Formats: sequence, C-alpha cells, structure tokens
Amino acid sequence: AFVVSGVIGCFILCFGFLLFGGASRDLILNSFATSDPLAVCARSATIVSLLGGYPLLFRGFASGLFDLFGVPSPSVSTMRVAAVCTVFTTTALAMVLRELGLVCSLAGAIFGSGIIYV
Repeated sequence: AFVVSGVIGCFILCFGFLLFGGASRDLILNSFATSDPLAVCARSATIVSLLGGYPLLFRGFASGLFDLFGVPSPSVSTMRVAAVCTVFTTTALAMVLRELGLVCSLAGAIFGSGIIYV
C-alpha cells in the first residue's frame, strides 16, 4: 500500500511539474488560475480536510500531552482548556506562515505517522 501511494504521489508530482515547469509553486494548486472551477473545488477540499483534521489531531495531542505529564484522567473542562489553547496556538502559527504547502505537509506527516503507529 505504501509503494502504491508513493508511486501515485510521484506521478502527481511529475505531472504537476510537466504542466507548469519552473513556474510551479510549492502547493501546486496555487499554480492554477483562481477562476479555474476544478482548482477551486480542490482548494475547497483542502480546506475541508484541514478543518476536519483538527479535532482528530487536537484530541490525540491533548491525550498524549496529559499522558506525558502524568495526568491520569483529566476532567472535561481541562480537556476543553487544552483544546482552546491548542487551537489558539495553531491559529497564531497559521497567521504567521505564508505557505499552505508547509501546513499540508506537516498535517500529512503527522496523520501518516499516526496511522502507522496507532
């Protein structure tokens, strides 16, 4: 499965570069015109994927953080405070970062690692 995913990823990368050449941007969707309807759909799907991944990521992060500090079973209010702090920190970082490609790469790496080790 990993080989197949790698091959598909390589094909996508190659075709993206062949399509735009040296003018390719970090996130290939940014190379398409803003009026391209399929690119708009792909951008929307990327946004939904990022927003939909937040609850999964924050829940696991908070659980791991509490385990790291030896908190056996945190209360609901403590979990909510941790979630708000994590969302605030992530949002602050997102406002500073300029390239969405970096955010997508990190999310993919984190979720990929989570799938492998969980």
